[in-house]
Amino acid sequence: MRRKLKNKRAEAKIANITAVSLIDSDLPKRLKFNFSYLSSTPKDAYAFDQLSEKQLIDFLVKISAFCKTSFVHWEKKPIGGGGKKSKSRGKVIANYGDYPERSRKHFPEPTYIPENVHWKRFRLEGDFRLIGFMIPPSLHNTPHKSEFHFDKNTFYAVFIDPTHKFSPTSK
Repeated sequence: MRRKLKNKRAEAKIANITAVSLIDSDLPKRLKFNFSYLSSTPKDAYAFDQLSEKQLIDFLVKISAFCKTSFVHWEKKPIGGGGKKSKSRGKVIANYGDYPERSRKHFPEPTYIPENVHWKRFRLEGDFRLIGFMIPPSLHNTPHKSEFHFDKNTFYAVFIDPTHKFSPTSK
């Protein structure tokens, strides 16, 4: 008969692991990204395969960090230099509402995007931006004609803009 060996340290670690139930998790508040609307049609928009390996890794690291908290968290999060009173201090997210007029030169408004969405932009690093849209908050949790519900915490990416040509601060 073979004797079974025990690893007391491993057993102690396993005993200290506590499972988090789905109900008690923070899953619903975590920001979600959807890339099904991603376009590289405008000459200034990039596809994933046009990014350098470093850009792609940095992009994924940043998106992963964004997904750990809610959209509201990032909407309030300041970014940029200067102190608290600095005018150059912006936010991680810009809320445009309608499609920004000054973006049309480099990024014509896509016709395949649903109407009445709220256009937004994530500032990733330096001039690197991710542009997309979200549903209006008034539609949150309302049923769609499918079996699913609208979610105000999902960002639908449309353009990867590594050179900040979408809604630039100067024309």
